[in-house]
Amino acid sequence: MQNRRHHHGLCIGGCEFLVSSEIPVVNNYHEDIYAPFRGATCKEDIDICIRAELTRGVCTNLSRMRVLFDANRSWSVLTGGKSRVIVHAPRGLESAVWAASFESGMNHVSVACSDSLYHGTDIYAHVESPLHYPLDQVLLMYAMDGETGIIVHAAGMIVNQQSYIFVGQSGAGKSTLMSLMTESEMGNIMSDDRIVVRRREGAMIGYGSPWPGDARIARPTRAPIAACLFLEHAAHNSITANSKTEALRALLPVSSILWHEKHLVEPALAVCERIVSTIPCYSFKFTPDQSAIEMFREFVS
Repeated sequence: MQNRRHHHGLCIGGCEFLVSSEIPVVNNYHEDIYAPFRGATCKEDIDICIRAELTRGVCTNLSRMRVLFDANRSWSVLTGGKSRVIVHAPRGLESAVWAASFESGMNHVSVACSDSLYHGTDIYAHVESPLHYPLDQVLLMYAMDGETGIIVHAAGMIVNQQSYIFVGQSGAGKSTLMSLMTESEMGNIMSDDRIVVRRREGAMIGYGSPWPGDARIARPTRAPIAACLFLEHAAHNSITANSKTEALRALLPVSSILWHEKHLVEPALAVCERIVSTIPCYSFKFTPDQSAIEMFREFVS
């Protein structure tokens, strides 16, 4: 008789993560943020599915693999032949919290979990799901293959069934602006820090993500993108059109691209170019008060 498998689902940007384990899976990481991304409404337009199987015990040969990328130990990508291993090891590879292994195609991901993720005993045993930031974000970047979409450092909101994304690096004012937008009740805020941009059926679609900024706004909403506005603090408010070159120069530094994977870079750059070629782009210089909201209100009307 086979052991019963326990399952845990998550939907982000048109991608469904299906997590399975021999014991119940729980998500203790920002539960309030991730909860909406496990609802049925997220599953309406899924075109990518990642099956992740959780196992106990992180493999011991990580130190023999070659490091492709190291995000200051927040996460690293290792390689051994055709396989890739994404590792969370804040205190070094010898004490990894989890290690997610996969090969090209991304149909199946094996996530080896350390004892620190397992809790309880006997019938009360459960495992914390590692499918949260940064693993879910990095896996999504690989699954999109640089061709179908990209993750952008941007806030977003939906007005009249169209999304407007406010692009900027940390400190550009994304969370501040979304907090002001919330007070104005102009539209439905998607996220205040990261937007998944996907090319779907000839249109560029913006998706909210569970990776918020200081305003802690993260909702699984989506809509065709009407405009990209690149944020800049200023003494006076203004919204001016960008050329394609200006927009691309501003977009690239805030786009999450797997630069260590040479075969994925060119397709990702092509997505960036398609964004600035098909979506109107603007420079939004603003002051952090309601006058900026009024200018945006005039812009969308």
